[in-house]
Amino acid sequence: KDLNNRTPLNNGFIQPQTPTAFFIEDTALFVSYYFDGPYISTDNGNFWRKMLVGGNSQRFYYINRHPDGRLMLFDDWNTLKQSSDNGKTWNEIFLDYKYANYSIYDFKIDKSGQLYIGSGDATLAILDPHSFQGTVHTYYQWNASLQTVNNITFATNDTYYLVNYNPSPGIYSEKNNWNILDIGFTDKISYFFRKTNGAFLLFSDNHIFYRN
Repeated sequence: KDLNNRTPLNNGFIQPQTPTAFFIEDTALFVSYYFDGPYISTDNGNFWRKMLVGGNSQRFYYINRHPDGRLMLFDDWNTLKQSSDNGKTWNEIFLDYKYANYSIYDFKIDKSGQLYIGSGDATLAILDPHSFQGTVHTYYQWNASLQTVNNITFATNDTYYLVNYNPSPGIYSEKNNWNILDIGFTDKISYFFRKTNGAFLLFSDNHIFYRN
């Protein structure tokens, strides 16, 4: 509270090593660890309850809240589950393979409730939250490497995302007709952050870049 003293919030964890998921709301906190999780806390982290989502071999989770109150969760083997009772019970949602290729690398829900899924083969899928059908944008170009979409970011009147490891890696945009943005940066981008003034902070393997 004073930005100086820190209090551990580990009550309830079994093996809190190597965090692999972290999601924060006003009324609930979520965290998961490699081989341990996911957990929920509804008292600001004083106690954590393990959510029984099935799939004992899962290591990574992507957790989001739909505007209608449903909790939605992807594991790293592209299984989507939802909960209407704040994580006490879960049911699996079966998706067409084209919407979630191989492994999931990002999962976001916009203000209107549309699901955005970044997965392997450099795939971005946008699904209706009730029919679980939608559109797919694929950027796969064969080059014998794993190609992914992640870093999905919503901004006013636009959506940005990062395409990795294909022959045309970089930041792509919905308003740019789902194509790559020409931002005058040629180094590898491992992560980006879009500021409120529209500028980008670009993270490479060793540096952070910004345009002044």
